Amino acid sequence: MLGFAANHSADIVSSVIMQVRTLAVVVVLVVVVLVVLTLCPSQCGPTTENGTVAGALLPSCARAIPALAKLGVGAELWLGETDANASALKLFDTAKESVTFLSSLAKAYPGLTGFNFDLEVGGSSWCPKGQSCSASYAAFLKEVKAGLVAAGHTGIRVTVDAQCSTTGKGVTQDCTALAEGADRFMNMDTYNADSYEHWLNQFKPAIAPGVPRAKLGAGLGCWYQKKARGRGRRRLQPVPAWSTTKKSAEQRVCAFMNHSVVEIDMFLLAPAQVFPEPFWIAQLERFVTGGGCPM
Repeated sequence: MLGFAANHSADIVSSVIMQVRTLAVVVVLVVVVLVVLTLCPSQCGPTTENGTVAGALLPSCARAIPALAKLGVGAELWLGETDANASALKLFDTAKESVTFLSSLAKAYPGLTGFNFDLEVGGSSWCPKGQSCSASYAAFLKEVKAGLVAAGHTGIRVTVDAQCSTTGKGVTQDCTALAEGADRFMNMDTYNADSYEHWLNQFKPAIAPGVPRAKLGAGLGCWYQKKARGRGRRRLQPVPAWSTTKKSAEQRVCAFMNHSVVEIDMFLLAPAQVFPEPFWIAQLERFVTGGGCPM
């Protein structure tokens, strides 16, 4: 995921989830990129997959973090993907252990500026009776954030991948709750659509009353493919034709600007496949200047 934030003051704040092998791209985009969420071809090693944060940082990622820092680019670490309901419930009870582990990583690699949690689990039926999935997740995130601050890591950002909904009860759908625990919730439901009208409908839950706009990371899909690829939950579906056009990029970025979105998070970054395509650059440059734009 590649992200950019609007420059509403003198500073440009941005974040990127990217593959380490594409480090050279940051040099090209450094005018608008100041923070990178790093992952290797699959991930950097540490993961929440089995219900705890565990795993050694891969050498390739360890080398990339200081290299990015020399460019003035921070590195935020994607903590893999959790797909099992049981693992998600287990994770919620490991906040203290997670703080200890993440604090040790932050100390060992000073270039790290954040950690990203990505639970890709189902609806609310797996949560214990009477328990809100999103509230439990938010409480975990809040405790992790507070623990990192108490450990002296005041500049570390805690982010969460979300699927904002005004009606859904899934663990990642209550973005108001998630915003209480995380520094940023990254909404994946606005990646792609088959038309601007349908995309706007997918965008609305993230800007509904009560959802903190200042904590929204608005997701955009910047890959393209005609056929599905991959397996299981990691399967990428065909991208609707509208989402791969220059016009759609202009319309979506304008919508974000006009609704005072402060950060755009793009998925996925793969220069070898020309993701994102060159027509995105002008739109992102316009976004980081701040303000609005005519539709």
